[in-house]
Amino acid sequence: MTFLEKDLEDIIFQATHEQLSKRGLYVVGKKLRQFKIGNYGIADMIAYQRPFYHLAYNSVMKGCITIYELKKDTIGMSTFNQLIRYANGVKLYLEEKGISGNYDISLVAIGKDVELSSSFCYLPNLFNHDITESTLGINEPTITFNAYKYLYDFDGISFDEISGYRLKDNGF
Repeated sequence: MTFLEKDLEDIIFQATHEQLSKRGLYVVGKKLRQFKIGNYGIADMIAYQRPFYHLAYNSVMKGCITIYELKKDTIGMSTFNQLIRYANGVKLYLEEKGISGNYDISLVAIGKDVELSSSFCYLPNLFNHDITESTLGINEPTITFNAYKYLYDFDGISFDEISGYRLKDNGF
């Protein structure tokens, strides 16, 4: 049986947040698949959480829009470029609606392998991985980036976050 990108999308979309987190992928909010972002393209999946009131902080917290790009094989710079295009479309849409300060944007690339021939493997080291509880009032969305490798075998699917790539000899 050939494992297709659609199979990966089906698994992630149909699984509960709890099932995914047990397998290493953390999804927050309502999931939508094949989501059209104006003329910027169609994201494989997005998840969104609206702004909410946080009792412990006694404050209204920003919502989050997470854009997922899924690849059955290798993720690399072209995957990241797709995510950037989608993020720009989402950011402009939020600005058009006058609510860009109400949301943070998270980008997630998921694939079977990582392109090591470019600088892609270093990107997760440079971006903040988590959007901590950010309150409303900051006009620009915080943008995060995470990348995951998936493994699909007899035990089902699992996800490993990609980070920590470095040269064998840093030269310093």
